[in-house]
Amino acid sequence: VREDVRRYPEDDPELITWRCSFEYASSRTMEALDSAWADRHDSFEAEGAGTRWTVRWNTRIGGLRGLVQYVVFRLRAHRWTRRDLLDPVKDHFEGVDSPPL
Repeated sequence: VREDVRRYPEDDPELITWRCSFEYASSRTMEALDSAWADRHDSFEAEGAGTRWTVRWNTRIGGLRGLVQYVVFRLRAHRWTRRDLLDPVKDHFEGVDSPPL
């Protein structure tokens, strides 16, 4: 899968190629090819009447640079990830802003 991951529409395109593998219906792994982006692993577990969705990023960068990247993610990008990626999915499944059936 090829994806344009630029943050803002006026930015230059930033294309990433992902290799995706699936273990239906328990997990998905997205490996970033030819990129410094971290790989991503999503897992899904039944929990009560719902599903627990866990997202784990596997960075390729170690040492001091990797530590700085992790701290910056925890301070800034984590909030963006929840707001722009996870919350809309959660809201969808909880029926927020959904028209009545």
